[in-house]
Amino acid sequence: MGGSIEDLLRQGKSVRELVRESIDITRTAFELSLLALVSGDESLSRAVLSAERQVRERELLVYMRNSLAVRSMDDALRSVSIFQLEKNLSRIVDASADIAMAYLNFKPPLPRHDIVDGEEVIVKLTYRAGHGARLGRLLSETGVIVNVVALKREEKWLLEPPLDTVLRDGDVLVAKGSIYAVKRFAERIGSSVPEPPKSGVMKDFYEAARIVSVMFFLSLSALLMNADWLAENVVELEGVMDNYHADLEGRIISADLPATAKAALLFAAFALERISDSLNEIVTPVLEDLEPHPILLEIFEETKERISVIEIDQADAGKTIEDLGYHLKGVTVLAVKRGDVWLVMPPISAFKLEAGDILIVKYFEESESFVENEEHREDREEIIEEIWEEEEED
Repeated sequence: MGGSIEDLLRQGKSVRELVRESIDITRTAFELSLLALVSGDESLSRAVLSAERQVRERELLVYMRNSLAVRSMDDALRSVSIFQLEKNLSRIVDASADIAMAYLNFKPPLPRHDIVDGEEVIVKLTYRAGHGARLGRLLSETGVIVNVVALKREEKWLLEPPLDTVLRDGDVLVAKGSIYAVKRFAERIGSSVPEPPKSGVMKDFYEAARIVSVMFFLSLSALLMNADWLAENVVELEGVMDNYHADLEGRIISADLPATAKAALLFAAFALERISDSLNEIVTPVLEDLEPHPILLEIFEETKERISVIEIDQADAGKTIEDLGYHLKGVTVLAVKRGDVWLVMPPISAFKLEAGDILIVKYFEESESFVENEEHREDREEIIEEIWEEEEED
């Protein structure tokens, strides 16, 4: 048994802690693998490979601890969602490692982009403010919330640096958030946000990554809400990804790129399709009417990027999501429940909200106080329980 697993055993981490960490590490590894490939960063690629090992270690321990905790058939049925989630997180981080390996193996002569475009952008920024400052203070002074996914200093990457980290001139940050928030943060630290590709095969590759990214949080939302309709959306998007992947491979092959660049992109595109398949499998327990494990509610409100609900009150009726300023506060609306109707990924600037709308939201850990002002945690839990009851009745 490797030393890392022994360390985790000594720490006595619970299943809840292990799954929460697996989600965080997997999500970060996926995003960094994309950035490593398109920016041509060998050290970032190797950081992804390290993350893969960490998730595999946690997968083994989750199986061990959860198996020991099963005492009845009901326990076993509820545990299916945990096993299925952890198994597929391991598969996703394995595919993310393949995206990183696409760079390491082929060193593709692609046009260099320090940005991955999507519903949110992931971008490399260099701290040039000229004096040391704490990360949390900078974000507070900027008035926006972005997630600083990683920090590079002296050729070493630190994933998810804490908010009390004192930045130094020349530090490289990987930041994630809405384009509005990231641009404000970049200006504050003396950097700038590069332009993503406007057309061509790299834009097509980013679109495939965007589909997978949306699937990631919809699959977790389906577990949190025990919602068939959300699970069915994940299945539908997996079919969309299958078709898009076939088209993307054709465009890569016909693109005016060197052979090694084509090989790397094909390798990475296939990895994205594998991630899509794994996300589809995460929602299988919901589609099979197996009740998700109750600890998932706690897990999804403790991860670095969290999922919960907000109910719109009369004061915000008639406003758009953009009017509410969610895009500046690290909050993304995944879906809206209006009566018995659900809408996935509504447009932020055109969709007008009504009193009583339930928003399923994804938000950064740093956004917790903002979300708490919108809806207290106890109220969020009550709303989720009501949705569970409605789903069971249906």
